[in-house]
Amino acid sequence: MDFGFGALIDKIEERIGRRATTALLWFASAAAFVLCINTIITSGIIPIVNFVRGVNVEPVRGLLVSVLSATAIGSISAGVFALIIRWLTARAVRRIIQRADERVQRAEEAIAGAEQFAAELTERLQQAVTLEEKAREIAEAIEEREMKGRGAPEK
Repeated sequence: MDFGFGALIDKIEERIGRRATTALLWFASAAAFVLCINTIITSGIIPIVNFVRGVNVEPVRGLLVSVLSATAIGSISAGVFALIIRWLTARAVRRIIQRADERVQRAEEAIAGAEQFAAELTERLQQAVTLEEKAREIAEAIEEREMKGRGAPEK
């Protein structure tokens, strides 16, 4: 489901720049992370710890510590995995963009070469047309002389 955050981020990037937008996104992500951790601690861990303190039973306390340890390790592992995936994805996207830019540059060079070739070809064609016109004029002049030469009385 798209909430339109991409367009919002693009507009922010246009206004304040890429680095500032990246810093803002990192700050917002860190704030969201801190808020989630705070909620987990205040709403989940503290009530459980208070319950365990009240019970004073070692097996329950050991179970709670192992469950919380496993949860913390899983959360940290998921966060690290997400960061690795993001880094790999960003790296792949940069490579794709770089290759696309190189292809666009090569295409522009090919188009420029084709335009230059077309201009040279047009110039040569114009020269050929000019030569053909001159050849016709010369041929007409030769015919005219021959006709005058035939029509003149012999002495």
